[in-house]
Amino acid sequence: MGIVAHFPEETMMHSQSIDSLEWRGMEHAPMDGTNILVAFHEEMARGRGYPVDVMHYEDRPLFGKTWTSAGHDWSCDLDCIVGWISLDDLPELPSLSKV
Repeated sequence: MGIVAHFPEETMMHSQSIDSLEWRGMEHAPMDGTNILVAFHEEMARGRGYPVDVMHYEDRPLFGKTWTSAGHDWSCDLDCIVGWISLDDLPELPSLSKV
């Protein structure tokens, strides 16, 4: 598809894994409330402080149909998102444990 997500320098810890994912266009995103990983446009990523978020599509009483963050009460329009990937398609990240 050729979607390119731009990640701020300070978020580069896992950027190689994120950059290598196969991002899909939002026209194919599930609109049934399923949580997905979305990549923000560069300006939005800089403003939010992170390039991706887990979001779902819903009809909110005050905002109408919008993409809403699964982690907090924040929404954005489609124009702030550059692509998406299913949470099931994410690679496993190494677990961190105390030594």
